[in-house]
Amino acid sequence: MVRNRLTTYAKLVILIFALLVPISVLYTYSNDTTSGVVREEIFESNRKQLVFLASQMDERAEELATLAVLLVQDNIVNDFQYVKDYGRYTEVIRTRTDVVDRLMLQLTANGWIKQISVFAPRAGEMESTDRGRVFDAAALTTGVEHGWRYDRAAGEFGWFAVEPASLYGEPLKAKLVTEIRFSRSNIEDMLDNYDAGGSRKPFLYRARDGMIALREDDREIRERVTSLIDEVGGAFFNRTLTYDGKEFLASAVYLPNLDWYVVDYVPLEEVLAPIVRSRNLFYSVLVSLLLFGLVASFILYRNVQLPLRELIRNMQRLKMGDFGTRIDDAPRNEFRFVFERFNSMARQIQDLVEKVYTEKLRSREATLKQLQSQINPHFLYNCLFFIQNRARLGDEQAVEAMALNLGEYYRYTTRHEKQTPLLEEEVRLLENYLVIQKLRLKRIRYEIDVPESMRKLSIPRLLVQPIVENAIVHGLEPKDGEGRIRISGATEDGRCRFTIEDDGVGMTPERLAELRRKLDEPLQEETGCGMWNVNQRLIYLFGADSGLTLSASEGGGCRVTLQWPADPSSSGEHHREERAG
Repeated sequence: MVRNRLTTYAKLVILIFALLVPISVLYTYSNDTTSGVVREEIFESNRKQLVFLASQMDERAEELATLAVLLVQDNIVNDFQYVKDYGRYTEVIRTRTDVVDRLMLQLTANGWIKQISVFAPRAGEMESTDRGRVFDAAALTTGVEHGWRYDRAAGEFGWFAVEPASLYGEPLKAKLVTEIRFSRSNIEDMLDNYDAGGSRKPFLYRARDGMIALREDDREIRERVTSLIDEVGGAFFNRTLTYDGKEFLASAVYLPNLDWYVVDYVPLEEVLAPIVRSRNLFYSVLVSLLLFGLVASFILYRNVQLPLRELIRNMQRLKMGDFGTRIDDAPRNEFRFVFERFNSMARQIQDLVEKVYTEKLRSREATLKQLQSQINPHFLYNCLFFIQNRARLGDEQAVEAMALNLGEYYRYTTRHEKQTPLLEEEVRLLENYLVIQKLRLKRIRYEIDVPESMRKLSIPRLLVQPIVENAIVHGLEPKDGEGRIRISGATEDGRCRFTIEDDGVGMTPERLAELRRKLDEPLQEETGCGMWNVNQRLIYLFGADSGLTLSASEGGGCRVTLQWPADPSSSGEHHREERAG
């Protein structure tokens, strides 16, 4: 129930948000509405300006096209088709001069025109404002077409008027052909005037001829816009698109006379900058208020909520059995006294628990030693009967081996001056014990494989022998035929593992599971002494990640593995051995 309740800090934060969130929502709605209206106005304004620019370009193109048609119908220009028929040279010169004057007059009267040419295909003659140009029948045949054409290499637009108009397809048969050219710089000047503010990006586009633009930058976004024009088409195009994290308004108007699109794209963030600044200012004030409220609540959190949470967490750990828990970071307020009292209480509880646990462990060891004192005489009697029988049979070698190993065995087990001998000494004890059992039973085979580096480690006294004795008594003796026991050791990843494995009668899975469960249970009167005592001694001396594990062996018997850290000091528990000793 306590865990689901809101803390004081959480309630304060919720109250702050309850005050600020409605204000921010209302302002966001108002700002979005304003931005939407401004966007619509921008769209409409941009459309009108672009349509006006397009109408200017198209009107100029239409004027020049009309001029070309009027020139082929002009009387002076029309006489040029008969220039070859004049007999006197003076009439030819006069006609040519009149045509050139008329062309030059139109050239100076219209600032867009760069070049005007008149062709008389039947006569094979031409006159042009470009005095260096000569008549080229092949170029005339391939170049004449309806509408404005664009010469990308020269950067010029050209228009042909044919008299009669029905001979556009066969210009060499026409009476007269006039051509008017104007430079793309005239288009660029109009685009530059339109872009006086600097935020617009106008350019001309036609699919087969590409783009005419003032700048070479932003080519990628222009290609994005033109791809949309090719996809949508139509007389007017107006879309928003996102490029490089920015939003743009792209518009295009079709020029029917030039057969091009005039295109413009405007970065909306520049147009909406005042609204964005106003919005950012409001949000900055709102965030400042929010931060002020959070700082005020954080002070309460730091001085009340956090210490209280730390106290509750450590009390839960103490409840779960972690009696070593302490509160180290005490605040400089009233909670310092509470934390000091908690640490003192936890320390007293830990000392009391350790004393009780140590007494139970010592009591258990005393019980084990009592049982061993009862078993050892039977073990000794059996060994002495073996010596007697072998002596009668004259088997001196067996008598000598039994006496030697029995003496070494009892000399080690009766020594109490060193409670943590080297593993090498424990291994020698196992060898003495296994030789004795092999002499007695004959059918027992054993193998010991413990590396030299591991033999130099210190372990508790008589830690392994009870496990080996269990393997022989409960695993190999009830088995018919030969039995084998293997003892091995290894050090991996900073941990020591000592394994005793036999191929005896083994245990059922249920019995194995029951033994594992009893190893993990607290000390009880009905719990057996041997394996439980070894497991608890390992945990007590080397830490909770140490202990004894049981499993079935590949030979059908039982496998017992003892594991503990290779560096006892790293467990933080090795000091207990001195206190327990």
